[in-house]
Amino acid sequence: MAKSGSDVSSWRAIALTRVDALESEVAGLPVGVQDEYRSTVTEVERLLTSAREAATSHPPRVRAWWSGAGIERAWRSVHNAEALLAAVQPTEAIRVRYPDLLADARQLLRASDRRRSAIEGWLSGRTPASADPSTERAQYVAALRWINGEADNAQARVRSFRNVLIAVTLAMTVLAIGLSLVGVLAPRALPVCVQPTTSDSGVVAEQPVTEPICPTGGSTPTGGDVPLVAFVGLVGAGLASALAIRRIHGSSTPYSVPLALAVLKLPTGAVTALTGLILIQGEFVPGLSALDNPAQVLGYSIILGYGQELFTRLVDRQGQVLLNSAPGPDPLTPRRLDEEAHMPSLAEPPPSVPVDVPPDEDEASDVTDDRTAAREDAPPSPTATLSLPDS
Repeated sequence: MAKSGSDVSSWRAIALTRVDALESEVAGLPVGVQDEYRSTVTEVERLLTSAREAATSHPPRVRAWWSGAGIERAWRSVHNAEALLAAVQPTEAIRVRYPDLLADARQLLRASDRRRSAIEGWLSGRTPASADPSTERAQYVAALRWINGEADNAQARVRSFRNVLIAVTLAMTVLAIGLSLVGVLAPRALPVCVQPTTSDSGVVAEQPVTEPICPTGGSTPTGGDVPLVAFVGLVGAGLASALAIRRIHGSSTPYSVPLALAVLKLPTGAVTALTGLILIQGEFVPGLSALDNPAQVLGYSIILGYGQELFTRLVDRQGQVLLNSAPGPDPLTPRRLDEEAHMPSLAEPPPSVPVDVPPDEDEASDVTDDRTAAREDAPPSPTATLSLPDS
């Protein structure tokens, strides 16, 4: 069953656009090429049809969302069709893609990767006149397969990381709910009510306190103490998630890793708030027992919920590393202008350094006369006057 136009997600739209572009390239092949390589063209058309079906099919949502089977099938079919099509396209049609291919190799492959060294050697500093067409096409197809394969593997790593984040988030959510249920059913099982002792050295309270201080305001534990602490810790974690947005960079991957990272902080904050108060009550943290009203208890719960950032920051960093290594399902995308400015030319050899040859005596006198005449005829500069030394 195909999806309606209003129910097509972004990755499906991108994949279908790529399929349309490749079908146009197949239709634009010369008739002689289509007849000579009929089996290859037929296989390309079959792969594009498979990619289109994967991008428009409607499998069970949860299963497809978790496994990413539709995304994998669509893009791997597109990449295989692209490599087969490049094997029969004219050489001029693939030479214009060298800058993108070289930039993607430098982004996806490590500097120590031999495939990257081979691609740079094949595509850098080559003039079309000095290249054998069949060898050039074979090298381009090999480089394209390497880069597309690395892009597919990077997307698989991102999906696996996203699934791990979801599993850990569910586990932390179950743990937070379980602790809350324990607090409701057995209020005294989790000691979240604090009782400071003003006789201890280093402890300063506003007034002597002899009764326990519970988060709900009572002096005896109730079934609402633990859920209240968990909720307040979740609020602190929500503040941390909102502030973490400033460190999130956009990504063209079809998997919502930044969203999964933000959601992970919420149940983690609830758990850290509960465990932090328990550690304070057990005096594992010296100097943090001076709590003499419920507002201070809830304030510490917010701080402890926000403190989950100490644990999840490393996860955020790993997620950003994976996103940076996965530029998108289709690596052949236009480069930024600043990247193109630093790329070597692929159609022209490196410019030679001019060598100044000293003129003989007759030429030297002619050059001197020409420079003198040029200085006399040239209008004065509005900013500065530049004088040339006589030879």
